[in-house]
Amino acid sequence: AQNLRFLDLAVLLELARQFGITGLLDEVLPRGEADVAPSEVVLALSLQRCVDPGSKLYAERWFPGTALPELLSIESSSFHNTRIHRVLDSLDDATESLMGKLPLLYQKQGVATSAMFLDCTDTRFVGHGPELAEVAKTKEGLFERKVGILLLCNEDGLPLRWKVLAGKTAEPPAMHEMLQTIHGISWVGSAPIVMDRIMGAT
Repeated sequence: AQNLRFLDLAVLLELARQFGITGLLDEVLPRGEADVAPSEVVLALSLQRCVDPGSKLYAERWFPGTALPELLSIESSSFHNTRIHRVLDSLDDATESLMGKLPLLYQKQGVATSAMFLDCTDTRFVGHGPELAEVAKTKEGLFERKVGILLLCNEDGLPLRWKVLAGKTAEPPAMHEMLQTIHGISWVGSAPIVMDRIMGAT
């Protein structure tokens, strides 16, 4: 008999439900006519990232060896590469909605935001990479095909806002633009925002 990975996934799944993550995913990724809820696919991918990170193709092979098909009521044969890509496209389309709802979920769960942190990093690609990938200087001083990743989080590292940037995008204007998008939002309050010293010249 096959031993299925269970306990760590069951604990993480219950934590996601108690915190409200599963309900939030249901809101931003409505099921519609799909035979498998997109929110459940995203949840499975998120749990995989926590316990055994790997590529989307690896996730497809990994899924049947876990108790998630039973825990999430998803047939293993339904968790395939085509569905994963389709769901991730839907998640990308739901980014604005997700960013609008996450801080409110944190507030509801009593997560205080006494400070926020804004920074930009990059990641590079072997091969062509996505449409936004451009040859530019990386943080390590190399010229590679890369994209930038801009992230605003609270003091616990919980994401509040994020954006993928074209590889040649200058960081200060992108960071300034993100600050403008949160100006006047109620959950920001009077929390200070800590950011890179590169903003000192902006």
